[in-house]
Amino acid sequence: MNRNKKLIKTLAIAVATLTVSAMGVVPARAAFDAKYYADKNPDVVAAVGTSAKALQTHYDTFGKAEGRSESAEAEYIKVLRKMFDAKYYASRYQDVVKAYGTSEDALFNHFIQFGMKEGRRFCRYFDVYAYMNAYSDLRAAFGDNLPAYYIHFALFGIGEHRTLGGFPAEKILPGGIKTVSTASTGSGSSSGGSGKTEDKSSDEDVEDVSAEEESSTPSGGGNSKPADKTKSPAEVTQQVAKVAQSVANNTQKIQAVSQKAGELKTAAQNLATTGSLNDASDAAAVAAGKKAELNTAQQDYDAAKAALDADPNDPTKKQAEADAKDALDAAKTAYANAAGAALTAANTALEDAGGIAKQTSANLKDAQEALSVAQANKLAASQAVADAEKTAGVTEAAKQKASDALVAANQQVTNVNKAISDAQTALATLDGDKDTVGSVAEAAELQKEALTDLNDAKGEAAKASDELAAAISHANEVRQQQEKLVQEAQEDLAEAQTAVNAAVAQAEIAQGLSTKQNALNTANTNLESAQADYVSAYNDTNGTSFADFDAAYEDAAFKAQYDIDVANNTTAVGAAQDAVDTAQQDVTDAQAAVTQAENDAKTASDYDAKDQAYTDAQDDAAQANSDEQDKVTAKETAKKDADDDVADKQTAYNNAAAEHAKRESAQTAAQTTVDNGPAAVAAAEAAADKARDEFNEAVAQDQVADQAYAAAVEAEDQAKQNVQDAEAAVDAAEEADDAANDAVDAAKEIVDDYKDDAPANNG
Repeated sequence: MNRNKKLIKTLAIAVATLTVSAMGVVPARAAFDAKYYADKNPDVVAAVGTSAKALQTHYDTFGKAEGRSESAEAEYIKVLRKMFDAKYYASRYQDVVKAYGTSEDALFNHFIQFGMKEGRRFCRYFDVYAYMNAYSDLRAAFGDNLPAYYIHFALFGIGEHRTLGGFPAEKILPGGIKTVSTASTGSGSSSGGSGKTEDKSSDEDVEDVSAEEESSTPSGGGNSKPADKTKSPAEVTQQVAKVAQSVANNTQKIQAVSQKAGELKTAAQNLATTGSLNDASDAAAVAAGKKAELNTAQQDYDAAKAALDADPNDPTKKQAEADAKDALDAAKTAYANAAGAALTAANTALEDAGGIAKQTSANLKDAQEALSVAQANKLAASQAVADAEKTAGVTEAAKQKASDALVAANQQVTNVNKAISDAQTALATLDGDKDTVGSVAEAAELQKEALTDLNDAKGEAAKASDELAAAISHANEVRQQQEKLVQEAQEDLAEAQTAVNAAVAQAEIAQGLSTKQNALNTANTNLESAQADYVSAYNDTNGTSFADFDAAYEDAAFKAQYDIDVANNTTAVGAAQDAVDTAQQDVTDAQAAVTQAENDAKTASDYDAKDQAYTDAQDDAAQANSDEQDKVTAKETAKKDADDDVADKQTAYNNAAAEHAKRESAQTAAQTTVDNGPAAVAAAEAAADKARDEFNEAVAQDQVADQAYAAAVEAEDQAKQNVQDAEAAVDAAEEADDAANDAVDAAKEIVDDYKDDAPANNG
C-alpha cells in the first residue's frame, strides 16, 4: 500500500512537471531528481550513497552515458519518444503540420506540449481513450486528466503488460520487436502501478483477443474494431476450451499466491511479536534503558566535576569526582554492550525481515501476474461468449435458412412438373390458331396509307408556315421605315431648336455692342460740346480769368478725352465692329434657321398621319397573320387527325405483331419446357436432396453452437470469479508486503539508532 502511494506521488509530480513544461518548449534536459535517481538505481546508491550531490555527479559522469534517466519526466519522455511515429502523426493531423511543419522534433514537441492534453494518437498502437476506458483503477485516480494516462502507460503500463484497449498487443514495444503473444492487463492496484515486471509468457496466458491495429482515420480517439467475422462452431468450441483451460490453470496459481500471502503475512506479524524483530525491540529497549543510565551517570559526573573545580583541594570532592568517573565509564561500557546487542539483534531481524520482504515482493508480483492473466481471461471469456452467442445466432439463422431452402426445393419439384403439364396444354392450343398472319398483313397496308396521309399533311403545314413568315417579315419592314422617318424628323427639330438658341445668344451680343457704340457717340458729342463751350466762354470773357476757364476746360476735356480714348481704342473698336458684323450675320442665319425649323416642324407635324398609316399597316399585318394562323391551325388539325389515324393503325399493327411473336415465343418455350422436362425434374429433386443434407448439417452445427455458448457462459462466470479471487489475492499480497516492509523499516530504524554507538565487533 505504501509503495503504491509513493508511485502515485511520483506520477503526480510527473504530471505537474508536464503541465509546467507544456507552457513552453520541452526542455532539452529535465531537472535532476536525486530521490528518483536513487530509487531507480540501487546499485549507484550502494556505491556512492544517497547524497544528492554525489548522485548528480554520478549521473553527469556515468549515468547519462549509460542511458539512465535523471527524473520521471525524462523517463516517460524517453519512452514516448521511442514509440513516437512522426509520419503517422503528420498524416493523421494535418493541422499540426500546417502550424509546425514535418520536422520530427517539432511534431514531438507539439505532442508533449499539446497533443497529450488533446488526446492525440502518437503512434498507431496506442489510443489514450481506449486505455482510459479499459482500466477502472486508472479512471478513479486520474479522471479526465489525459496526460496522466500517457505518463502512466510509459512509466508503468508497459512494464505491467497493460495491453487492453489502446495497446493491441506486445508485439511492438520500445526497444524492438518482442516475441510475446500474451495479453495481460496489469495489476489491480491503484493507479500508480507496481513498477516493472518481467516480460514473459506461460501456459496460463491466453492469446490477445483485442484488435491488432486501428485504421488511420482521423478522430479524437476511441476504440477500433477488427473485421466483423463470425467464427465457426468448431472454432468457438476450441476458443472456449482454451479459455476454460487457462482459467483452470490460473485458478491454481491464484490459490497458491493467496495461500502464500497469508503465510507471509503471518510470518511478518510473528517476526514483530515473537520473532527476531521482537527480540530486537527488546534489546533496543534494554539499550534505551542503559542509555538513560548513561545520561544519569554523565549528569552525576558533570556535577561532581563542577564541585571539584569549585574547590580543587577538597579530598571528599576529589573522591566523589573519581567515583562518578568510574560510574560513568561503567555506564558507557554497559550502554555500548547493550547497543551492540541491540544492533546484532536488529541486524538479525533485518536479515529475517528482508528475506520475508523479498518473498512478499515476489509473491505480490506473482499475484499481480495472476490478476493480469485473470483479467485477460475475463476479456477472452467475454469475447468467447460474444462469439459463441453470435455463432449460435448465425447457426440458428442458417438452420432456418436451410429449412426454407428445403421447402423451396420441394416446391420447385412440384413447379417443374406443373410447368411441363402447362406447356403440353399450351402446345395443343397454339397449334389450331392460324389467323394471326392475315391480321398482320392488313395492319401493314393500313400503316402505309396512314404514312402517305401524314406526309401530305406535313407538306401543307410547311407551306403555311412559309407564308406566315413572309407576311411577318413584310410588316416588320414597314414598321422599320416608319420608325426611321419619325427619328429623322425628331433630329431635325432638335437641330433647329439649337440654331434658334444660338441666334438668340448672338443677338444679345450684338445688342451689347450697339450700346458701346452709343456710348462712343455720346462721348464724341460731349467732347464737341465742351470745346464749343470753351470757345464761347473764352469769347465772352475776352480772355480774362483764363485760369478758371482753363481748369474747367481741362476737367471737361480730360473726361471727354478719356471717353474718346476708351471708345477709340483700336483693338476694342475693331473687335466690337467685328462682333457687330458677326452678330448681324448670325441674326440673319438664325432667322433662316428658324424658318427652316418651322418648315421642318411643319413636316414633322405630318407624323400623326404617318403614324396612322403605320397603325393601319400593323392592323393589316395582324389580320394577315391571323389569316395565316387560321390556315396553320386548320392544317395542324388535319395533321393531328392524320397522326392519330396513323397511330391507331400503328398500334393495331404492333398489337398484331406482338401477339404473333408472343404466340411463337410461347410455343417455343412450351416445347423447350417439354423437351427439358425430365432433366429439370431430376435437377429439382437433386436440389431438394442437397437442401435436405444442408438442413441436417445446419441442425448439427446449431447444436454444437448451443453447447459452445453454454460452455462459454460457464467459462465467463468462472473467469469473473477468478478476477475477484485474484484481486483479493493481490490485496492480501500487498498487505503481506506492507507488513514485511514495515518490519524491515523497523529493523532499519534500530540499526540506524545503534550502529554508531555499538562496539566495532558488533557492527
